[in-house]
Amino acid sequence: MYRKKLQEIFLSIAKLNLTNEQYRVFFVIFSKIKNFDEYLPISQTEIAKELGMKQPNISKAIKGLLERNIIIEGPRAGMIKTYKLNIS
Repeated sequence: MYRKKLQEIFLSIAKLNLTNEQYRVFFVIFSKIKNFDEYLPISQTEIAKELGMKQPNISKAIKGLLERNIIIEGPRAGMIKTYKLNIS
């Protein structure tokens, strides 16, 4: 079930002309998701450390992913924002 949907998502994302930073942030979020129906608590600082990027660049990339409806922001987990892939 998820495989076909993920293939459709990846094809759609490939056509979006995302920036390099947006692709990198997307794949970090994707790689850490354990259940596609749940929100992933992950800080921009954690993503920045993982990618060796500056936090403002992570923030800009996340904003672009949210604007394009590729990821959805969920409820906060304490001070950390949560995200999930928009696979609907």
